[in-house]
Amino acid sequence: MKLKEGVTLAGLNILMRPVLRHAERLWVAHGQEDGVTITEALGGTHSATSWHYYGLALDLRTRYFTTEVYNGITLEMRKALPEFDVVAHSTHMHVEIGNVLAKRHGLLT
Repeated sequence: MKLKEGVTLAGLNILMRPVLRHAERLWVAHGQEDGVTITEALGGTHSATSWHYYGLALDLRTRYFTTEVYNGITLEMRKALPEFDVVAHSTHMHVEIGNVLAKRHGLLT
């Protein structure tokens, strides 16, 4: 696992641990020897209601994958992490806590 320069995981919520574990496994399985690169965690500029600010969202580098591989990884992440929202952007994969999991942990009412 690598972190983009300036990115820190300090303050990342423990609920995000499965995301890190599954992403690392999939990235390595698809040829990324260094594993997944986290391009954003708690920093950056996001919408006012973003889970990033609470340590409950991650952005993952995907630029080295073909469209076919990226689509497959997206499906695998969604299958492995049904309680998370996995969004395949053109520049990165965004993964955040889903509403059901957030409600279960008292993060949403």
